[in-house]
Amino acid sequence: MGDHYFVFNGVSSLDMGLVVKKVPGRRIPRKDLETYRVPGRSEPLHVWKQSWEPYPVRYECWFLGDPPEKAIHAIAEWLHGAPVKSRLEDSYDTTVYRWATYEGGADVDMLMRTAGKFTVEFTVGAQGYLKSYETAIVFAQSGGFLNNPSPWATRPLIRAVTDGIRVGGTINIGTSALTILFPGGGKYEIWIDCEEEEAWTVVDGGETSVNLWIDGADFIEIQPGRNDVSFTNSFESVTVWTRAYTL
Repeated sequence: MGDHYFVFNGVSSLDMGLVVKKVPGRRIPRKDLETYRVPGRSEPLHVWKQSWEPYPVRYECWFLGDPPEKAIHAIAEWLHGAPVKSRLEDSYDTTVYRWATYEGGADVDMLMRTAGKFTVEFTVGAQGYLKSYETAIVFAQSGGFLNNPSPWATRPLIRAVTDGIRVGGTINIGTSALTILFPGGGKYEIWIDCEEEEAWTVVDGGETSVNLWIDGADFIEIQPGRNDVSFTNSFESVTVWTRAYTL
């Protein structure tokens, strides 16, 4: 068996000289609840917000470095140089990835100025997104279906290409519908992140927000199981990333 590692923002810890020496603890997450006190009731009222609380994941790592300061500087630049929300995966559970934040802060124990160890701690989202469902599902015409293996509704990433003729259109996935009020006179590549509730177009490699094109406040949720897919003929194609996950 080779050395264990984690991958943060697309960079393996092994490439930075870090080897994970202890299996990180795993946690069953807590539900994110709103708690209310109701007059006349002894028990509080809990309302689930359909989400889970984030939690820490810790990797105990060793590294070699001569001098060690050079290795520490490079590791710090890598961890702190990543976006606040970055992808995290590891060699212990290769089926999922999570979104993580590195806040920083670590004491490095040195050994004879040739090696060191410290704990890398991330704050992660509870959802472990299934790598087997990262593949895009392309619908070149209205009709067809997709499957959500999760026992919960997921919020997909969608890419919709318009036909360049008609004005506005609607995408239906399962019980959800999303209407986009794009103008006529041009062909658009529209991206909709239903988790972040953001929409944008891509023109000449640049992104432009088009949140105002979204009609209504509800973005698409893909329910567990089979979901039929349809869309108006103002779209040339629709591509969906389901973002199925486990905990």
